[in-house]
Amino acid sequence: MKWLKNALAPGLASYGVLAYLKGNYRKTVSRIEKAHTWMPQIIEMPEYSGYLGLALVKIGDKQRAKVFLEKSLSNFEHLSFIDKDEKEIKQKLIREIQHVLQSIST
Repeated sequence: MKWLKNALAPGLASYGVLAYLKGNYRKTVSRIEKAHTWMPQIIEMPEYSGYLGLALVKIGDKQRAKVFLEKSLSNFEHLSFIDKDEKEIKQKLIREIQHVLQSIST
């Protein structure tokens, strides 16, 4: 059964990102955290840790959010982009994470 959860975890985490984009932050947290329990290394993907952190800020859990946001920025440093569009989208996410980190750190 573990292989199945490993196979489904990225999709579940992606549904978490979609929930964030729709404004459902509790679903974002629930889905990405469940994907993380199924496949712990999923949180090393900067998009997932970033959206999890952003959603945690939105629901008021700034302390936990900071850990995921910092992890996301750190992991983005080691990432290359497939094309211009992907780079643009991810740079927008990076800027949002940086802005939120600044606001919760002050």
